[in-house]
This record gives sequence, C-alpha cells and structure tokens, in this order.
Amino acid sequence: MACHSWHIRTFACPATGVLWSIKFCFGCSCSKRIMHIAYSVNVAAYSVALALHAGFRDAATLREMANGALFHDIGMGAVDFRKDGALTPAEWERMKRHPEQAQRMLSTESALGEIALDIVRHHHERLDGSGYPDHLRDDALSPFVRIVAIADVFDALTTDRPRSEEHTSELQSPNTI
Repeated sequence: MACHSWHIRTFACPATGVLWSIKFCFGCSCSKRIMHIAYSVNVAAYSVALALHAGFRDAATLREMANGALFHDIGMGAVDFRKDGALTPAEWERMKRHPEQAQRMLSTESALGEIALDIVRHHHERLDGSGYPDHLRDDALSPFVRIVAIADVFDALTTDRPRSEEHTSELQSPNTI
C-alpha cells in the first residue's frame, strides 16, 4: 500500500546552498528509498558537471538546476508499482503523470524556483515532441531540462536501477533528448 502522506526532509549544504532531499515516504522499503536518494544525487551531480562544461557559471542558476535534478522524480511517490517486469498500458499512463504530480506538489510545498519546477515537470520531454507530459519540442525545452534529461538517461544506462532498460532505446537515438 502506498503512503498517502508526503514527508520531505531537506537540508541546505552550507557550502553550496543546495537543498538535499533526505527522506520522502512512498511506502516502499528503506533500501529502495536510499537507492532513490543516491540516484537523485547522481543525476544532480552529472547535471551540474554537464552545465559547467556547457559554459553555465552563475552559482544561483546552477544551484536551482541541481535542486530540480534532486527532486525531478519525487512524483514517482504517487505511483506505487511493486512488481518486476514491464508495466501494463494503464500503469504506463499512470506513471507518465508523475512529473505533473511532482510539480503540483512542489509548487505549493517548497521554495523551488522556476528553473527547478520546469525540470521537475519536463524532464521526460524530448526534442522531437515524443516525450511527456506536454509533448514539448525543440526550443520549448530549456537547456536545463535537456541537461537533466541527459544526466538522467546517463545514470539509467550506467547504474543498476529498476526499469533502467526503458532508456536503452534512447541510447540508440541520442538526438531525441
């Protein structure tokens, strides 16, 4: 059974001011929660590295992007799938709503800014419009959303996490990110 209350614990790193999510209860095991936190931190670190490499230097902007990367999949807490294997079409449709649920939750219960909320909502969008939830394409996607999407796929391809096989087709078509 999914936990119907959200318990988000955050702390700010004194050196960077980045908010780190410590615990959010989705009614899953402690080991899965820890794995999700590690995954979120990985995506944030990869995102900052990519942004720096791309020439972004403003500390406040990088901090906001890192916060968006840390919280980008928090909406998965509203999607409780405790099974192995492929999702059914109905489960897939429910899962595709997690970005909207996360944005709605975070826009009322957090101090995240516009860049972070844009990342949370649009990290599954693709340049060709095939993503979700809004089917945005090309320049409608901010560079920060693109960076986090790349970092997310990279982490999925290089770490052992549930459903990482879903990203393998994206590796074959990198121009869609």
